[in-house]
Amino acid sequence: AVGAGRRHEARDHVATGLAAALLLGVIAAPVGQGVAELLPRIAATEASGRAAAGYPAGRQGGDPGIQPNGGHRGGSDGEGGKRNHAVRMLGSPVFLTYVALREVRYGLGDSRSPMVATLLGNATNVALDALFIVGLEWGVAGAAWATLAGHGVEALVLTLGLRESGLGRVRLGSARALARVGLPTGLQFFVEVGAFALLAALLAALGETEMAAHQVALQIVHFAFLPCYAVAEAASVLAGQAMGAGRPALVPDLGRRALWLTGAWGGLSMVVLLLLGGPIARAFTDDPTLIAAVRALLVVAAAFVVADGANVTFRSLLRGAGDVRYPAVVTVTASWVFTPPLTYLLGYRLELGALGGWLGLLLEIVAGAALLGWRLYRGRWREAAARTVAANEADLQPA
Repeated sequence: AVGAGRRHEARDHVATGLAAALLLGVIAAPVGQGVAELLPRIAATEASGRAAAGYPAGRQGGDPGIQPNGGHRGGSDGEGGKRNHAVRMLGSPVFLTYVALREVRYGLGDSRSPMVATLLGNATNVALDALFIVGLEWGVAGAAWATLAGHGVEALVLTLGLRESGLGRVRLGSARALARVGLPTGLQFFVEVGAFALLAALLAALGETEMAAHQVALQIVHFAFLPCYAVAEAASVLAGQAMGAGRPALVPDLGRRALWLTGAWGGLSMVVLLLLGGPIARAFTDDPTLIAAVRALLVVAAAFVVADGANVTFRSLLRGAGDVRYPAVVTVTASWVFTPPLTYLLGYRLELGALGGWLGLLLEIVAGAALLGWRLYRGRWREAAARTVAANEADLQPA
């Protein structure tokens, strides 16, 4: 709509997106509670399982009447003092409202407002983490409360921005357009995250060291990956605007420019991970066994960080242009064909542990990048994108 010069349509997309966010948030809350009850069954130890279940439920994960230092808390509120308020999962509508408003601002070409909202939200989160986890000793329950408060600040900041852009009404045509683009992508993320969750479950069953190495390495890799994700998000917005302006020939050129950026950053990250993997791992732990496991994972991460930038860039460009089904099918297929089976084969059968799972991830990312890049530069995406644009145009015509 922005690329076509019809910014007034954005207001209806905002209203429709917020309605979808609230609906999905209401659905996610009870589903998440059910999943939380299953987490202790896949954890390596009973204590870690209780802690994992306590986070989405917003309650203490350990013995509810015992402080970490051995003392007792006062003010029991039932079940021996459990704070079972389901705060993290019941906060799903708040979080998804923030996500909807963030994506709207991106589509309008405004990346500054989401940045400000995130900085304020993270500052709130960190301050309340210190209070709830350290000061009040609420453990993972405190982390859940602090995270919810941070998301609330983010949503509030972006909601205030609606005074400038305005809020339209929920239209059936806008809802159909949202579903046409959003459903394949949503199903892709859902099934892809399912494969990643299965990876985590398989590693958790191997032992706490393997799971801890996976989590530590994942946090480190985020620093290498998130700038690439930001470039891909920008490329997606620009691809959508190019299609709206009737200039699809710009999309492959956007891909080349984005690849230069993600490739340069990925190359730098690869060098850092290879040369400084040990010192970085020691910043998280002083356990020599865990440090060795993390370093091994970072070697694999150094190999796939460049391919991961290409993967997310190609996927975002195709989705932004309106070719949503092919990236969804490729991503889902690669995530299930490579990662869980190879985690079992290499991690369990060959006893490589978390390293086996990360080798599966490496093959998944490389295969996905190759297939998505072929789609983009062979021009096979144009027909699917044109169909999406034409269908959206028809849905959004005034009644």
